Amino acid sequence: MFFRHLRGRTLSLAMMTSPVDQTVASGARESRSLARALLSAMRPLQAPKNGLVLVPLIFSVNIWFAVDDVSGMFEIVLRALGAAVAFTLLSGAVYLINDLADVERDRAHPVKRKRAIASGDLPVSVATVSAVLAILVSTVISVLISVPLMVVAVVYLILNLAYTFKLKHVAILDVMSVAAGFVLRAYAGYVAIGGPVPGFENGVAGVDIDVSPWFYIMTALGSLLIALGKRRAELKTAGDAAANQRSILGQYTAEFIDALIMSTATLTIFTYALYAIDLGDTGANVPADNTMMVTIPFVAYGIYRYLYLLYVKGEGEAPEIVLLRDRPTLINGFLWLAVASTILLIHTIGTANGS
Repeated sequence: MFFRHLRGRTLSLAMMTSPVDQTVASGARESRSLARALLSAMRPLQAPKNGLVLVPLIFSVNIWFAVDDVSGMFEIVLRALGAAVAFTLLSGAVYLINDLADVERDRAHPVKRKRAIASGDLPVSVATVSAVLAILVSTVISVLISVPLMVVAVVYLILNLAYTFKLKHVAILDVMSVAAGFVLRAYAGYVAIGGPVPGFENGVAGVDIDVSPWFYIMTALGSLLIALGKRRAELKTAGDAAANQRSILGQYTAEFIDALIMSTATLTIFTYALYAIDLGDTGANVPADNTMMVTIPFVAYGIYRYLYLLYVKGEGEAPEIVLLRDRPTLINGFLWLAVASTILLIHTIGTANGS
C-alpha cells in the first residue's frame, strides 16, 4: 500500500532529523495548534479552485431552472454543492500526501520549511490518518450523489498521486497534468448534476443536462495558462537556485515558457469564442441568436489582466492568492458569471413563452 510506504519514508526522515531541527519544530508546535496546522496543510486558500465544480451548474441554468419544480431545483443544487465539498476534501488530502512525500525537500526550502508537516507542527501520523479520512469521506459523498461522480473522483486522485510521485518531475507533463485536474473538476460538476455518462445510469428526473465540449477545452487551456504562469514566476523568483528549489524548473527557460504562455492565452480566448457562438453543435447549450458573444470581452479581459499581473507586476508564483485578491479580476469574474447566467435564463424563459 502506498500509504504504508509513504509513512515508512516520512518516519525514517523524522529519525534523520537533527536535535536542533527537532527543537525548532517543538517551538513551532507551541505557536500553532494541531487543528490550525492541519487546516493549513490542507491549503484552505486553494479551496476556491473547487468552485469550478459549480460552473456546469451555472452554465446549464437554462436547463435545470424551473420555478414550477422547486424540489427538482433543490436536488440539482444540492448535488452540485455536495460534489464541490467532496472535491475540496479530496484536494486537501492530495496536499497532505504531497507534503508527506516532499517533507525533506520542503525542509530545505526557505519558505516551504514553514509548512505544517515540514516544520513539525503537524505530526506525520496525524497527517496520514487525516488524508485517509478525507479520501474516505469524499468517496462516500461522491457515491451518495452518483457512481459516475465517484469514478471521476477516483481518477482525479490517481492523477494527483501520479503528479506527486512522478509527473511533476517531467517537463510539460507537469503543467498538463495540473490542467487535467481542473478539467476533471469541471467534468465532476457536470456528472454531479445528472449529465449523461456512457455506460452508466446518471441523471435527474425531468432534467436533460448538456455542456458544450468547448467548455472543457477552454477549461484545460485556461488552467494550463495559469500553471505555466506559476512556473514562469517561480523561475524568475528563484533565479540561479531554481533547480534546487524545484527540480523541474531546471528543465525550463523563461523564453520557452513565454512562448507557451502566449500561444495558450490566444487559444483560450479563441476556444471560448467557439463556445459562445452557436455553431449548430448538439449539446452546445448556447442561444441560437449568439447573445453569449457579449461575454467574450470578459474572458479576454480576465486573461489580459492575468498576463498584466504576471509580466508587469511580477506576480504569479501564487496565482490562487493573486487572483483572489485582485479586485479587477474578482469584479470581472462576477460580471462574467452574472451576464452569462442571465443570458441563459432569458433564453430559456423566452423559449418557454414561445418567443
